[in-house]
Amino acid sequence: MRYQLCETNFEELDSLALPVIQPSSCTFGGPDLNELYITSARDGLERPNETEGALLSISTTLTGLPAGLFQL
Repeated sequence: MRYQLCETNFEELDSLALPVIQPSSCTFGGPDLNELYITSARDGLERPNETEGALLSISTTLTGLPAGLFQL
């Protein structure tokens, strides 16, 4: 789900149906940063389907930001 903060309330803008029960993390990637990569977990599921535990890739109209570089 994607939300927008309106004063003191969150307004849902849209959502994305996934073929997994336990999405675990996501990040943007690809040359234009418009590919959404989503990992999923299958641990603890009694009957996982074939996509549980997979890396999913979805093209979006949204874009991410490049990673910031830092030195330790």
